[in-house]
This record gives sequence, structure tokens and C-alpha cells, in this order.
Amino acid sequence: MLLAGPLLGFFGGNWLDEKFGTEPYLMIILILVGLLASGKETYKLLKQLTDDSEDSKK
Repeated sequence: MLLAGPLLGFFGGNWLDEKFGTEPYLMIILILVGLLASGKETYKLLKQLTDDSEDSKK
């Protein structure tokens, strides 16, 4: 899960950079956005798992 966001950002940003001639700015921005989105989703998943395990202990 953590790898998917930055990889999509890399390939999508690389494609957009070639299309618009903005190398490497869009690629870097989209990699960072992908990394942040992946981190957020991982955090939400871990929080949900810990909340579920606390509920099952009660």
C-alpha cells in the first residue's frame, strides 16, 4: 500500500512532465502527494485495526 501512491505519482508525473515539458517538477510533486496519500491510508487502516482489537477485548 505504501508503494502504490509514490509509484503512481512517479509514472503519472513523468508522463505529464514529458507532455508539458516541465521536467522534473510535476513528477516530484505527484510523488510527494502519493506518499502523503499512502501514509494517510496506512494510518487510517492501522487506527481501524487497533480500534477493532480494543472493541473485541471488551
